[in-house]
Amino acid sequence: MGPAIHRLMTFLFWLISRLPLRLLQAVGGALGLLAARMPGRYGRRLRENFLLAFPDASGPMIDEAARSAGRMAMEMPYFWSRKKIGARLYGFDDYLWPELEKLQRAAMASSS
Repeated sequence: MGPAIHRLMTFLFWLISRLPLRLLQAVGGALGLLAARMPGRYGRRLRENFLLAFPDASGPMIDEAARSAGRMAMEMPYFWSRKKIGARLYGFDDYLWPELEKLQRAAMASSS
């Protein structure tokens, strides 16, 4: 990759990272669904892999997986370029850490 392309990609990454998270998630969901529905390797692999993991998956489930993949791709610049995250991670502290502590206690109890 040439230096001009590298500078352009770095600028685009920086530019995307400055957009609001909600906008990035909305755009990412739409782009993910679009990419999954377009002919080509990405959409085919997404469907194949999802069906390998979930053989009874329906079309709407596959569509939601595609949206999630697109959201994740668009969120990366937002989270990678910030020293402090301004978005509220709902339930992370209130739910995740207590659940992890329960799992750790259960693992310790079963090992002793």
